[in-house]
Amino acid sequence: GGGSQSHVAVYTNGDSALGGIRTQEPHGSVDITYFNANGTVRWQKNSTNGRTGQVIFGPDGTVFQGTGAYNPADGSVKWGNPSGGRNNALGKNGQYYVDMGGSATTVRAYNAQTGAILWEKSIPPVGGINPITIDSRDRVYLTTVQGYLFVLAPADGAILLQQKICDQFFSSAVIGTN
Repeated sequence: GGGSQSHVAVYTNGDSALGGIRTQEPHGSVDITYFNANGTVRWQKNSTNGRTGQVIFGPDGTVFQGTGAYNPADGSVKWGNPSGGRNNALGKNGQYYVDMGGSATTVRAYNAQTGAILWEKSIPPVGGINPITIDSRDRVYLTTVQGYLFVLAPADGAILLQQKICDQFFSSAVIGTN
């Protein structure tokens, strides 16, 4: 069976991209589909193992997914490894954050332009994390499936807050305007 594993990302010019579509069993998928503003497909990235990471557009149209960045014109790799990573977020500070997944939760920060790894932070074993949220000061917010809230410093990933809030979070943190 088929199914989408992420939300649609829309760029300012109306182009859009979708990540993680299962196409066939076992293990076939279209990892990224890039659509022109008129709805026609510009390019696709396929794999046999499947990726379910969210797609994000950068300010210049770069497409980010997992541990990689792609040129919007043709899908060629700008930097990174086209496998790995799940939840992601792009800060105004030019940093790209990725939940590396696996049994131990690790968040990695990349320079969004070059792909250089800036820092990596292991989160105590509190289950998987929900999508990453970033506030206006580029602090990284993580909610876990076991009810924890973490706030990480953008400069080095230091844990600024680690607090059990509830039994389980089903969504990411939401940041208000103030």
